Amino acid sequence: MKKKTIFALGTVIVAVAAYGTAAWQAGKKTEQTLQARVQTLNGALEKYLPFGIKATLENHERGLFSSTSQLKISTHNPTQEPQELLFLLQTDHGPLPWRQLKEQHFQLAQSYTTARLQQTPLTEALFKATNGQSPFDIQLTTLYSGQQEMVLNAIPVSFDKDNFFFDYSGLILTASSDEALDNIRVTGDIAHISAGEGTLQNKTEHAEFTGIHFNETFQRKAEQGYELQREHSMEKIQFHLLPAHIVLDQTKSTDTLSDDGKNIAVSNTTSANNLSINQYDLGSINYAVSLDKISSSAARLLFNSLLGMFKQELNKAKEGAAPSFDSMNAMSLGLAALGLFNNEPLISYGPIKWSLPEGSSDVTFKVGLNRPNFILMSRQPEEMLWDMIRSLDIRLSVSKKMLAKTITTIRELERAFNPDEASLESLPEDPMPMIQGYADALAEAGLLTQEGDLINGSLQVDGGKNIKTASHISFNGVSMTPEEFMDTITERFRKMDELAKSLPW
Repeated sequence: MKKKTIFALGTVIVAVAAYGTAAWQAGKKTEQTLQARVQTLNGALEKYLPFGIKATLENHERGLFSSTSQLKISTHNPTQEPQELLFLLQTDHGPLPWRQLKEQHFQLAQSYTTARLQQTPLTEALFKATNGQSPFDIQLTTLYSGQQEMVLNAIPVSFDKDNFFFDYSGLILTASSDEALDNIRVTGDIAHISAGEGTLQNKTEHAEFTGIHFNETFQRKAEQGYELQREHSMEKIQFHLLPAHIVLDQTKSTDTLSDDGKNIAVSNTTSANNLSINQYDLGSINYAVSLDKISSSAARLLFNSLLGMFKQELNKAKEGAAPSFDSMNAMSLGLAALGLFNNEPLISYGPIKWSLPEGSSDVTFKVGLNRPNFILMSRQPEEMLWDMIRSLDIRLSVSKKMLAKTITTIRELERAFNPDEASLESLPEDPMPMIQGYADALAEAGLLTQEGDLINGSLQVDGGKNIKTASHISFNGVSMTPEEFMDTITERFRKMDELAKSLPW
């Protein structure tokens, strides 16, 4: 019996020693992982947010089964007082972190970390709104495979001060990533946000957002490249802008940003199931926009130019000066815009659709552009345009009844919200004759065609270095040579000009 007892006791001692050794190794590995994450974060901040922001890991104290440290994110600007975000990190070491066991989670893990935002001068107002509670905490589980799983819980916040209120239902956010942070996925839900003028009990002009959901994925494609996909949706958006009440139902936005290290491609698709202002129903709207083949260096140049303008205007605002954009900033922005075009970028808008019970519109616009150069820039604007455009695809189909309803609604809104102004009074009470008159003139000039209630038009240009050397041009379904197109387009616009002068509006 003694031998069995001694053997059992020895087994327990060995198990405890083994667990302690594993916990010590896990603690050591956790510290190394945290330092590596901070370095990765600083690299991303320096590359994508050149604001002088830096993260540091401080006061790390490692014990056998747990450790504590502080993560500080601060600004570094010699001309301004530094601002700091401070997080307290409390970590339980694996292989079975204690807090995981208390919550009956038996997943083997290297560590389980809770990060809580601390009060600093930068977050003082936020802590006042939460009565001294940490506005959110982050629970981070690091598996032995290197994969990380994160859950962020943000508490509800409500406050009003100086005729401004903010009401927020809280946020639940989950994220997962691999060890190298090459693949990251983030999802989150917010039940309700509202903010604006007034108080929580007496709201005046304000905005409300209900049923917010987002889903984002980041994937590194190559050593220098990545792809970011984002999807955001909301059940309802409301703007209470006295006397207007604007409502959008079931809005959804998806966008993709990819960078292969040489070129950037950006695309966005947005839709709203219904848009209304007070009792005026403006129907459903959706559109898509994409911009491909922007050089990475040019995109960063443009970003830095915009950033410089923003910083300058921010400094002026702090000094009490009114916003303004000086010529140097305008020049830097112009130079950055010139550098955007890399060989043949494609700018796409469409299909842009707007639907009403009376009808709908459907417009697509795509243009491929050549890189601008000093020879092009020295020409007259019209000549430069023909040489810069490499390809075109324009298609439109618009309901005349929908146009009439839209104009009538805008007139009624103008009268309701600005009764002392009559900027639209020159429009006829019944806009259909005016629309039909212009449609007839456009058709007679050969710029558009009519088919019952629809106004249609199309222009496709492709092949060749520019419009003048295109191998294929189709204008409203009629094929023509570049010479025929260049000759006829000027004549058609001249004819439209003459016809428009005879219209009574």
